[in-house]
Amino acid sequence: MPKIEFAICIDEIEAGMVMADPVNVPNEMGLTVFRIRSGAPINEKIIEKLMSLNVKELKVSMDSEDVARYVALGKIDASKFGTPKNKETRKIEPPPIKSLIGDEMKHEAISNIRNLFTSFGEGDNMTRAYQAVIELDKVVDQLVNTIKEESNSFVHVSGIKSYDEYTYHHSLSVAILAIAIGQEKGLDVDRLRKLGQSAILHDIGKTMVPLEIINKKGPLTDEEFAIVKEHSNKGGIYLQQCGVRDPELLAAVIHHHEKVDGTGYPDKLKDDAIPLFSQIISVADVYDAVTSFRPYRSPMSPAQAIELIISESGRSFEPSIIKAFIRKIEPYPLNTVVELSDKRVGMVVANTKTLRPMLCMLDDGKNIDLMDFEHLHLVIAKVLDSFDG
Repeated sequence: MPKIEFAICIDEIEAGMVMADPVNVPNEMGLTVFRIRSGAPINEKIIEKLMSLNVKELKVSMDSEDVARYVALGKIDASKFGTPKNKETRKIEPPPIKSLIGDEMKHEAISNIRNLFTSFGEGDNMTRAYQAVIELDKVVDQLVNTIKEESNSFVHVSGIKSYDEYTYHHSLSVAILAIAIGQEKGLDVDRLRKLGQSAILHDIGKTMVPLEIINKKGPLTDEEFAIVKEHSNKGGIYLQQCGVRDPELLAAVIHHHEKVDGTGYPDKLKDDAIPLFSQIISVADVYDAVTSFRPYRSPMSPAQAIELIISESGRSFEPSIIKAFIRKIEPYPLNTVVELSDKRVGMVVANTKTLRPMLCMLDDGKNIDLMDFEHLHLVIAKVLDSFDG
């Protein structure tokens, strides 16, 4: 099987990897104090020695299937791939992922959302909390304008996520997804702005839920879940106390956990009785939640999350909302590593044809378009993510 060579940080080295190039570690006088030959297997003692000598990076050689596994687990970056040793293959060049919003806009949005949640967390400072809500207008306007300009693009929010500030990043991601769905549903600019505000505020009631419950590792008790379920109503009440009077916004926050079959909360609303904004936010909320890292579970891949949402059509979610959502989301984002029905492994390098992307095969470096006639017999069997480790 062809080998792939790439540089890797010493912190990411694991026993069993193989040296691609010889290593000679010199001392301060330039004399070699430690040497590893090319092709040598790496063990724990070698790793400890290299770290003690302050070696920062090594070049390793690995089978393409092992590369795919490490990429999928997030232990190595696909951009570090080098050229396979097979001379007939070419260098794998993972394409850059275009972010829907720029870093400056992202940082400004997260900063405003952080200020908003902090204001609400202070409890008695209603004036500051109301001012924080007003300051969301600029953020929402930017999001609406950007998404309208990119109306033909898919939405992929992985670059927005942060494990350390989940609540703020989740609120921004849900807003982006909700606005994109709303645009697909034909909402005008004013309603898109209000939808974006509602999405950012949808979990504001969680500032009143104890952190030990929010971040609990493992299933919640019935009592703990009852406390969590209060967040939607409490969020609506607190927004009113802070001076928010828009009934559509308040209803969106209060009812974003209702389900079309009437089994949701807080009021067990069914079908069209659930506000449109709540229906949209519900889909965006679940998608972003299940594709995010949390203390108590690993994330789903986008494709798995889409399957989950489709399976809840007519039960949790309104089918027309799901259709709009599917038209805007990427089931196989760029650089996703997948296994095909013939057991070969490839990396997504183009995905304009949502369910049939173009892949760069890791065994020979060749591109195949799953829409081409000769490849129509192939299907993506699974995404190689943390569940396959």
